[in-house]
Amino acid sequence: MKKNNNIIWDGVYESFSDIQSEKEVFNDNLWLLSQEKEVSKILNIIETEKKIGISSVTEDSHDALSVILGIKAFENKVTVLDFGGGIGSTFLKSLEMVENINNVKFIILESEIICQKAQEIFSKNNQVIFVNKIPSNSFKCDIVNASSSMQYIDDWKGLLKSFQNYKPEFMIFSDLPAGDIESFVTTQSYYGNKIPVRFYNLGEFIFAMEAIGYKLTSKARQDNGYKNHMNVFEKKYRLDYFSTLVFRAL
Repeated sequence: MKKNNNIIWDGVYESFSDIQSEKEVFNDNLWLLSQEKEVSKILNIIETEKKIGISSVTEDSHDALSVILGIKAFENKVTVLDFGGGIGSTFLKSLEMVENINNVKFIILESEIICQKAQEIFSKNNQVIFVNKIPSNSFKCDIVNASSSMQYIDDWKGLLKSFQNYKPEFMIFSDLPAGDIESFVTTQSYYGNKIPVRFYNLGEFIFAMEAIGYKLTSKARQDNGYKNHMNVFEKKYRLDYFSTLVFRAL
């Protein structure tokens, strides 16, 4: 495959081990700065729009989490494990979408550098906790949310089993590169660095969830905005959309 410095993805590989990552991108200052910028923008909008009925930060949000969270939190306490949740962007948007926010608690699993900064920003907020390690098996939650994060996981089936241990009723995967393609691994360009990323066959992902006792309840396409960048791959690997998948425990 011809090299092109302007492309996002490059190459087709069997596994992450076939790719030499140049640095730990998600524990890097560039990633931290991008996350700080995003959460600062959200906080500023929320502060500015305090008297508005529906905040503009809720526009174009993946609503599967907010709908389920709103229903569950209507009468009961709800704990969300947000895998790769950055510096609380999904948490903040959820609080703007859900009515009974006092029943909502987020545990956000992120890199060490993100957790350190997030703990400064949310030091006075007791509804969100940031951790950089998978919680122990004694931890329980109601919802597992993973947005734009599963594609960066090598042992993804092992991670799903870890999620299963927490006994969530729902697991939500949004911005997931999964569809009617052959599964493969490629490299993603990130500020000159190459990081491994996985594209999933949709049926394979659903089968893996069924194997741990979860049934698909809803599915939707998301415009990934990358359609023109998929031409670097053979047709059997081209994915014109990403997916939002919601699973419920059997």
